[in-house]
Formats: sequence, C-alpha cells, structure tokens
Amino acid sequence: MSTPLYDKGLALRRKVLGEKHIAKRQASPDPFTQQQNELVTEIAWGTLWSRPGLPLKVRSLVTLGMLTALDRPDEIKGTSSARSTTARPRKRSTRCSCRLLAIAASRPPTAPCGCTYRC
Repeated sequence: MSTPLYDKGLALRRKVLGEKHIAKRQASPDPFTQQQNELVTEIAWGTLWSRPGLPLKVRSLVTLGMLTALDRPDEIKGTSSARSTTARPRKRSTRCSCRLLAIAASRPPTAPCGCTYRC
C-alpha cells in the first residue's frame, strides 16, 4: 500500500517506534494483520498523529494515559519503549505513570466486555 497518508504515517511511526518495531509489524504473514497494520499506519499515524499542534512527547504522554485508563499493559510497554524517540524524559514518564496508576487503581476493575466486576 502506498498513499500519501500511509507514507506520512509510516515515516512518523518509524520515527516514534523505531525500525525494529516497524519491521516486526510488516513481517506478519497474516493478511488480516497486514490490513490492520496498513489501516493503523494510514489513519492513526498518517492522519491523527501527524496533525500539527502537539509535540510528539505530549501526544505520547496522552497515549500513555489513555492506555493506562483502558488497562492495556502490552500497549503501555510499547509506548514506554518509544520514550527515547519522542524525547520524553524517564522521570516525567514515571511521574505521569504513577499518577495515572493511582487514578486507575481507585476505580472498580472491569471485565474485557466493559462490565464492572462485582465482589
């Protein structure tokens, strides 16, 4: 796939996540995964992340907050590894993570379907 938005998104995704991450994602032999990767690259990265207005480190911190609130530990790991490419200081990331975790820990846990667990 090669559209202007896809190319723009791929360049930004490479800048933020690194070549190793991109190579791993593009190596998938599964057609569904390949289509999903193309969609994410074009729409999320080429359209949304590349919009002017917010520096990459702010976008990255907002993403970290959303992933914490949504309880997505695997995605948080990927976002945390992108810290060095977005020039987000470790101290700031740690401070934000602690605050976000405190907020997330204060709400009732939810099941994958979105229902609140009843104890």
